[in-house]
Amino acid sequence: MNKVALKQPLQDELVKLRQRVADLEAGKNKRRRAEEALRKSEEYSSTILNHSPNPMLVTNPDTSIRYVNPALEELTGYSLIEVIGQKAPYPWWTEETLEKIKGDFEEAFRHGAKAVEELLKKKSGERFWVEITATPVIVDGEFKYFLANWVDITRHRRAEEALQMRAHLLNEATDSIIATDLHGNLIYMNEATCRTRGYSKEEMLNMNLKQLVPPHIASLVDKRLRRIKKEGTIVFDSEHLRQDGGVFPIETTARTVNLGDRTIILSVIRDITERKKAEE
Repeated sequence: MNKVALKQPLQDELVKLRQRVADLEAGKNKRRRAEEALRKSEEYSSTILNHSPNPMLVTNPDTSIRYVNPALEELTGYSLIEVIGQKAPYPWWTEETLEKIKGDFEEAFRHGAKAVEELLKKKSGERFWVEITATPVIVDGEFKYFLANWVDITRHRRAEEALQMRAHLLNEATDSIIATDLHGNLIYMNEATCRTRGYSKEEMLNMNLKQLVPPHIASLVDKRLRRIKKEGTIVFDSEHLRQDGGVFPIETTARTVNLGDRTIILSVIRDITERKKAEE
């Protein structure tokens, strides 16, 4: 009886021991699965970063560079080996925009994701434009690192600058420059056009060429529009009206311009008042 009584506690203890071993093994398997999942996640993240077509930069909380992907290396000309561990200011920051970039950088670090456009420089010294969206990465409530995604917008910015320059040059021209559709409705005019006729740009955008000429020659507008469409370019003398009713002589060079699937008429109009006086 005593042997039986003694044997039962030993069996119970053995069951508990086996359960503990099983629990430890289960915990070990769980950790192994978690580690494997983490490894795969890191491999997946690394693959995304390495194969992203956009330049990407990872920095530590102290601003030191933790990683740059191949796209950023290709765009800037700086390799990961050259820049890893470097703290701000980074070698691609430009002297002329240093203060702005520093301000934007500090703002992003404090307040998180924000898209900003920056002028940067390559290792060769060539300037380029990027839109940067920077995002802080928080793990278990702790700021671990900063992920910045770049989009190269150099071509877009240069196109914008070219358009702005052309618009500036057109507005600085002393001659009037007007664009209309094929029916004579105004769709563009430079500053000289508005200034010499006394209208605002908003008013003129609601006008037709017939409203810019004296009533007795308004019927010629349609004839000239047909000539332009047929011949491509014509030059003619005419008269234009000011808002106050005044009339002045003009010389117009008008031509058709194809804009994609749309055709417009571009006219350069010169005030020839002085020439007419000289001829008299």
